[in-house]
Amino acid sequence: MKKDITDPDQPIEKIEHDLFNRGDFARTISNVLNNISNKSLTIGIFGNWGSGKSSFYNMVKEHSQIQKQGINFIEFKPWYFSTSDDLIKRFLMMLLEEIERDGGYDPNLKKELKKYADILSSVSIRSFNSIISLKEIFNKIIPDPENSDISNVKSKIEKLLELSNRKLVVYIDDVDRLDGEEIKSIFKLVRLVADFPNVIYVIALDEEVVISALSTIYSKSNNSNEEARKYIEKFIQVPIYLPKVDEHYISKFYEKKLNEVFKEISGTPEKWYVEYNPRFIDDVVGLNLSIRNIIRFVNLVSVYYPILKDEVNSLDLLRLLIIKTDSPALFNYIHNNQKIFTGEESLDESKIDELLKFSKYRVILSFLFPSIRNYFKLENDSKFDYDSKKRIHDNEYFQQYFMYSVPEKILSHQSLLLFFDLLKLNNDNEIQKNLKAYIKNIKQVQ
Repeated sequence: MKKDITDPDQPIEKIEHDLFNRGDFARTISNVLNNISNKSLTIGIFGNWGSGKSSFYNMVKEHSQIQKQGINFIEFKPWYFSTSDDLIKRFLMMLLEEIERDGGYDPNLKKELKKYADILSSVSIRSFNSIISLKEIFNKIIPDPENSDISNVKSKIEKLLELSNRKLVVYIDDVDRLDGEEIKSIFKLVRLVADFPNVIYVIALDEEVVISALSTIYSKSNNSNEEARKYIEKFIQVPIYLPKVDEHYISKFYEKKLNEVFKEISGTPEKWYVEYNPRFIDDVVGLNLSIRNIIRFVNLVSVYYPILKDEVNSLDLLRLLIIKTDSPALFNYIHNNQKIFTGEESLDESKIDELLKFSKYRVILSFLFPSIRNYFKLENDSKFDYDSKKRIHDNEYFQQYFMYSVPEKILSHQSLLLFFDLLKLNNDNEIQKNLKAYIKNIKQVQ
C-alpha cells in the first residue's frame, strides 16, 4: 500500500530540517532571549500568513535547549477561549502549572498567582480606548480583607519571579485568526495584566491582518489603519520581521516537494517538469507563494496528478494547479470562460479589463492559452511552446482539467491506449479475453 503523500503542513521542530537558511537568525534570537534579565518583554515575530513563523520559533526554542540556557518555553493558544475573563484566568493557570512542573520556584508564588487569578476572573477588561488601571479593576471588586490590594498581590508575584532567577518564554501564535476585540485582550494580557519580570512574550502575527482587524474598532477615525498600527507599536517592544526566503531556497523547496510526490506516484522522481520546460520552476517562484501555499499546491498535485495524468497535459495541469492554489478567483474565471481561453471568442473592452486584473499570472496564462498572449503584450515566443498534446486550450480537453474523472460518455485516453496495446498482442485467447472487457467498458460510457 502506498503511503499518504499529502503534506500536513506542520511547522518544523529542528534546525536540521531548516530548508530556508533561517537557522543562524534563530540562533541569534535565542541568544538575545538568554541575555535578557529581570525584565518583562514583548517580542513580535512578524510575517505573512504561512511564512514559517512557528517553524522559526521552534528553531529558537531548540537552540536554547541545546545550549542549556535554562529557559522554560510555554505555548499559549488564545483562540481556545471565548471571553477576556476565560483568557486571563486560563493563562494564569497555565503559568501556575508550568511553575509547579518546574519545581524551582518559591512555593509562595503558586499561592499568589492563584489569588491573582481569582481576583481578575471576576473583572471585565475595559473598553479598547481606555488604559487599564489595576487599581481601578480592584476598586470594582466587592471588598474582601484577604484580597484588599490587587496591586500588592501583583507586586508579590513580581518580587518572587525576580528572585527566582528563572526565565519563562510564552509563545502566542495565531493572533491573526482573532477579531479586533480578541487581539486587544491579548495585548492587554501581556503588557498590563501579566507583565511579570523574567517572563518574555513572543507573539507571532501577520501585521497587516492584525492592523485590518484592529482598524474595525477605530472605524470612526479618519486614519483607522494608522491608529491600529500605533496600538501595535505600543505593546510590541521588539519587532522582528521574518527574513524573506531567498528564491534559490524556494526553488529547491519546490523541486524537493514535487520530487517526493512524483517518486511516490511513479516509483522514481520525475524531473520532467524542469527538464522539459526549464522555466516552470522559475515562473512559479516568481509568484511569491507563501511556504504554506507551496505545500497546498504540492498537496493538490498529489491528489489531481494520479487521476488526470493520462487524460491531460501534465505541465498544463501543474500550471493550472498553481493558479487554483494562489488565485481561486482566476481559476473560476478560466473555468467559466472556456470560449475565451480556447480562442473561440474574442474579448470586448470590459472583459479585457477583467482579464488584466490577473496580470500577476500573465506568464503562466500565456503558456496555457496562446490566444490571450497579446492582451498581456507578450509575443508568441517559442519559449511558451511545449508538447501540444492534450493541451488545456484545446476544446476537446478543456473540461477534463476541471474534473475528477473523465467526462460521462467520453472514452478516456488511457482506454484508447489499452485498445491499441491489445492489437499488438500475439496471443488470440488473450486478445479475445481483453477485448470483451474493453467492449464492456465502451458500453458503460455510451
